[in-house]
Amino acid sequence: MNRVGIRTAERGTTTVYVQFTPSDVPVLTSCPQHRAVAIGAAARTLCALGRSYLGGHLEISWNPPASRHRTPVGSEYLAASCAVAHVLTDRQAS
Repeated sequence: MNRVGIRTAERGTTTVYVQFTPSDVPVLTSCPQHRAVAIGAAARTLCALGRSYLGGHLEISWNPPASRHRTPVGSEYLAASCAVAHVLTDRQAS
């Protein structure tokens, strides 16, 4: 499984996990919906890697489960960026 986890100490110890599934359709989506921070991070990472023509889907989860208002935003951003870079780097090596 290509899932990236980032641990944070914001408001207690939480680990944010993000899995990115690339798509040839240039649209980014997330589950749960409306994760603007993660979608923005994915878009910036795709642009930085010269792959802005791609899209994909981000599966985001937290351990322990965080409420919608207590998610560690910085960790979510970093995990999404790392997940996109990890998947695209693996695809180039294949």
